[in-house]
Amino acid sequence: MAINDRKLVWLQCESEVEAGQAINQLKGQLPLNSMKGLLVGQSQEGFSSIRADRLATELGQSIDYLIFNAFDGFTPNALAQGAGLVRAPGVLVLITPKASVWPNYADPFLQALGQSESYYSNYIQLLINSLNHSSNIICDIDAVELNSTTSTQLSESIALTADQQAVVDNLLDDWSLSTSTRVITADRGRGKSSALGYALKQSDWESNQVIVTAPDKRAVYSLYQQSDEFQPRFLHPAEALQELRTNPDIRLLVIDEAAAIATPLLDQLVESANHLAVSTTVNGYEGFGRGFSLRFLQRLGLQREGVNYSQLAEPVRWSQGDQLEETINELLFLTEGEPSKAFLGFDDGVYGLELDGLVSHPDRLQAIYQLLHLAHYRTSPNDLRVLLDSPGQCLFVTVQAGELVAVAWISAEGELSAELSEAIAQGVRRPNGNLLPQTLIFSEGMVTLGTKRFWRIARIAVAPDFRRSGIAAAMLRSIEAKAIASQIDFMGASFAGYQEVWQFWSASGYRAIRMGDRIDPVAGEPALLVMKALNANAKDDIQFLCEQAVSRYQFEIERGLRSAMPVGFESLPKPLEQRTLSSHQIESLKRFAQGSAPLTLVRPWIELLDKGCAHNEVGHLELKPNKHQLKALRNRVSQFID
Repeated sequence: MAINDRKLVWLQCESEVEAGQAINQLKGQLPLNSMKGLLVGQSQEGFSSIRADRLATELGQSIDYLIFNAFDGFTPNALAQGAGLVRAPGVLVLITPKASVWPNYADPFLQALGQSESYYSNYIQLLINSLNHSSNIICDIDAVELNSTTSTQLSESIALTADQQAVVDNLLDDWSLSTSTRVITADRGRGKSSALGYALKQSDWESNQVIVTAPDKRAVYSLYQQSDEFQPRFLHPAEALQELRTNPDIRLLVIDEAAAIATPLLDQLVESANHLAVSTTVNGYEGFGRGFSLRFLQRLGLQREGVNYSQLAEPVRWSQGDQLEETINELLFLTEGEPSKAFLGFDDGVYGLELDGLVSHPDRLQAIYQLLHLAHYRTSPNDLRVLLDSPGQCLFVTVQAGELVAVAWISAEGELSAELSEAIAQGVRRPNGNLLPQTLIFSEGMVTLGTKRFWRIARIAVAPDFRRSGIAAAMLRSIEAKAIASQIDFMGASFAGYQEVWQFWSASGYRAIRMGDRIDPVAGEPALLVMKALNANAKDDIQFLCEQAVSRYQFEIERGLRSAMPVGFESLPKPLEQRTLSSHQIESLKRFAQGSAPLTLVRPWIELLDKGCAHNEVGHLELKPNKHQLKALRNRVSQFID
């Protein structure tokens, strides 16, 4: 281990009390008065503390040490984020229960996934196996020490790396032209956001000519820190697209962490601005660069002329070849590699895999996770823990010639009690998972469907070289056959409502059930829920849901609340005019009157109630009614129901 390498220390403790004692001992070994660091977990005297789910707010900062107390919950994303904050020659201290009991420890993350009473974490066992096999980990608390002077001098002596300065120079040259396109790629910690900020600071742009966008404003903290007084507007991707289309003064669009933005939205974003600067992480928890390159960069040259590329290789806060970076990438499966041979010996076909068994075959799990990460812009290390530890998850893979070519992640949902279903409809319960039944119960008023059995396709991914060859459709058919054999009622999925994605599901026999009410700021479209019936009774339910949705959307179009039929519903026949209310509709109106059912569900039915009333009110036609208007509507509906 080089002298400037950052260190990973793994301390195993018998109890929370012993963990607290270990943290106290670190006070004497880390010169806290002259160092900057964080304790991830519950607050403890002498340390700056932060919850694991808030660690992303610190991205862009540099610290000398980070202590991660896993007794307060372990999240893989937080470990990756924390490691990215520590500058050389700093230390990351991971404090956990003893390896023999940690998989059974009921940390808050495991409880949030829906496990109760008895606890077991496949993910933690996988992590322990990796920790035990790593040669770069220190397991002795007495070895935890750090020369803070060296750390401070190292970090303060660096203004810009040579890579960063080259990017700044390139950007300034680009911006002197009439149009330009620059793509910047780097692993985490190479300072790409900082380089963008330096370039903006030295540019001749006016702040009202520039828009900065990213999946989250926290991703561009370093950009704004380095741009100093030059503070361009930050907009989420969907907002940025709208601004580009309506504001001719925008000359430069800066897209940071582009790999974590839905590709269809990126395609629209890059078409509008005269000058475009795109940066993305090619290896890290934000998104995989290889997938980004395959899905986006190949098309960028067709959309814009003269695309130029820059790559940053030299780390900013640590040394090249840093051992902590290498170890964290291995532990969290963040290292891209060549196509795995983990499925050699498998005959061609579709296989269901036992998640417990994958812990002893990390090579297979790595291949599966990389393919999921490659194909979906939101897959992160946390998803791997959700997959391995949530109840009701399963994996299917397609293998050809010993190579993994496709993977589908299935989540079993439903079989909810009548009491829980009613609580969901009233808005007082939101049990973990169960996206499909919860959406149907609350947003569509279909309380009786809570008892049905669902298989939701959470992810489906095909290796790039095998796409558009019918593999995904064939895999779906195989999974559906297994679902029918298991007496599942519905297959379903929810995804950003792009026409090209809907076409795949439509061709596979799925029907559009619901378009979400909110536009996802990263995907740029609301979510489209699709379902397929696997038995005769389920077909009747699907037909009813489709007719109800079309009726609602047609009502909204006629009243000026919607401009056109959503994707997936355009070709469906218009409904007949409704004159009476069904018992299902009356029950939904009752829940609306009680303050639970959403207005979007009951708008058309309120108008039916109003017909024939001497003093007809139209408050239900407000696109976003305020609290007073909603209260008046609920009171009026309650009076009619009574």
